[in-house]
Amino acid sequence: MMMTSVELEHVLRSIWEATRLLGRVEPMLAPRNDAQANEMEVVAKQVTETQRLLGASIESLEALLAEKCAPEQDPATLSPEEIDGLLRLNWRLTAITELLHCVASDQMPRLEAKCADPADPLWDYEMDARIDFCLRSDDPAFDDDEENNLASRRVSVKHLVDLRRRNRERADWAWSGLPAALRAQPHCWLFYDLVDHEYGDGGARISYQDCLRVGEVFVDVAVRHQFLFAVEASVA
Repeated sequence: MMMTSVELEHVLRSIWEATRLLGRVEPMLAPRNDAQANEMEVVAKQVTETQRLLGASIESLEALLAEKCAPEQDPATLSPEEIDGLLRLNWRLTAITELLHCVASDQMPRLEAKCADPADPLWDYEMDARIDFCLRSDDPAFDDDEENNLASRRVSVKHLVDLRRRNRERADWAWSGLPAALRAQPHCWLFYDLVDHEYGDGGARISYQDCLRVGEVFVDVAVRHQFLFAVEASVA
């Protein structure tokens, strides 16, 4: 049975989350005494190999997602003016991707250091971005009393950084069947995701025509601090 692109996306995110958790487990495998050294070495090798296999699965799934579904709208019907507008949106989303990397570069080293510090209670953290695609103010559906969001996306900034860190960041997500004019610049993941993927809770897949209705892109980056505390079996 063929999976939809949405189902594949859920699988991809689950695999990436498993990879991230394995990365948190590996530093904990240091032996506490000499008797555990050999056993822990075997386990550590198994974790490393599992991470490698999961990474390969992520890469394969990302490639499959990029080619699985052609856009619903026939791109051949786009006018030169519409193509220019779409490329401007893609350029802006590419710049937003780089902005997210800059935010991560500013915040993540400090958070990683806290996670690695045995004296610090921080166990892990997440860095997520909510991206809202807002209507142009001259759009007939624009309402001053509403948020005017055509679609929204939630992006794991840590995932973006992890892809680049492992040299698995795809340079161009453009569908191979697009007109050459629309492929004049590489398509970033955010642009591809907007026109190709459907999510719940406001994460609608929007057509090329609706992409041209986007006047502003609002980005909200939030860091969630995570703590894990053991409950003592007995109380002194």
